[in-house]
Amino acid sequence: ACEKFLCDDCALDHRRAKRTRSHKVVSVAELKGRLISKIPTVKSRSLPLCSKHEDELKFYCETCMYPICRHCKVLQHQDHKYGHMTDVVGDLKTKIKDRLKTAMQKIAEYRNAA
Repeated sequence: ACEKFLCDDCALDHRRAKRTRSHKVVSVAELKGRLISKIPTVKSRSLPLCSKHEDELKFYCETCMYPICRHCKVLQHQDHKYGHMTDVVGDLKTKIKDRLKTAMQKIAEYRNAA
């Protein structure tokens, strides 16, 4: 695919030329329609994307305390401790609940002592 904007005359030539005959020429209207129809699927992504590699942040580097993609894992974090995002989030959620429970008990103790 060339991925170039062509005027009507150039698009016609593009369709006729032997080298580019197999290319699919898309009109601006069709392209706009495709982009508009893709917007909901982009918003419905389950995981955010890495700003460096445009890949899903599927892992969490426990050493750096930062979400990472598979490329980051191999290139910059290979010697670090990391886990799959869903596992790490589940573990952190449990720790937060436990700490909250302990904090609520302490608050109740202080209120009763006052």
